[in-house]
Amino acid sequence: MVSAPEGGLQVPRCVYTAKLTKKVEGLTGCRVLKGATAFAWYDDGYLALSRPGEFWEVRPGRAIIATGSYDNPMVFENNDLPGIFLSGGLQRLMHRFFIRPGHRAVVATCNDGGYSIAQQLLDCWVNVAGIIDERSENEIFTSPQAKKIKEMRIPVFSGQTVTAAIGRKHLTGVVFGNRRLSCDVLCTAGARTPANELAFHRSCEGTYILESENQFTRKPKTDTTMRGAADMFVVGGANGDHGVHLGWLEGKIAGLTAALDLGHGGKQEEIERQDAMRVLDTLRQSQEGFTSPR
Repeated sequence: MVSAPEGGLQVPRCVYTAKLTKKVEGLTGCRVLKGATAFAWYDDGYLALSRPGEFWEVRPGRAIIATGSYDNPMVFENNDLPGIFLSGGLQRLMHRFFIRPGHRAVVATCNDGGYSIAQQLLDCWVNVAGIIDERSENEIFTSPQAKKIKEMRIPVFSGQTVTAAIGRKHLTGVVFGNRRLSCDVLCTAGARTPANELAFHRSCEGTYILESENQFTRKPKTDTTMRGAADMFVVGGANGDHGVHLGWLEGKIAGLTAALDLGHGGKQEEIERQDAMRVLDTLRQSQEGFTSPR
């Protein structure tokens, strides 16, 4: 078994994921459908899958939705100018394709992730003209990443949102409040949207959480074992939670519960599940501002 990352990953995530993928592919009786998309879940329990030239109908005994999340674009005038990036796209450009996105960047955010992006831009020799954050200073500087950015004397504009991007053929600056900053790169690091459309196709129960003025998160209703329906579990980013530790623990709990439901495992697996649930509960309670929806 690949060791769990509860104590922190000692290697980059891509290396860890590749190792875990290889382990799963080697399991007896486990079939991995690469390049397949699950696009519908019907009332009679059939899950519809497709990949080039193929269509599958699967009726799982139990299914775990671990589809992650995706960037939610911010709404402002001219938000489609060349030079404006979602955070995930900007990271892919820098780290996968090794492309420097520009010379002078502004980061617009409403969470701690924006400060991590700012550091990554600096590592790629891109000057950061400032960070525009919707939150108050008290909220912002509880984060170690934000404190580090402040120590580097990079301007942080709290309680502000971008109202317009300036430029014709490409980005030349941004407007917020009564200020203007010149830049050729704008990274919008807003709230991430859980990719849980399939879960809501199966069960329409959930909660809408307002993350900011223009963004909300749709979180499915799950119990302490991550169960959203009799035959469905939702974990990680798809459940509205982010981070390696939370995702790992939720997946572990859901996987053990699914196995126990189907008659696999016994007392040892039950003890392991209870231990994981306790660690998850402690981890959530330790995160400032966490409010359990359960």
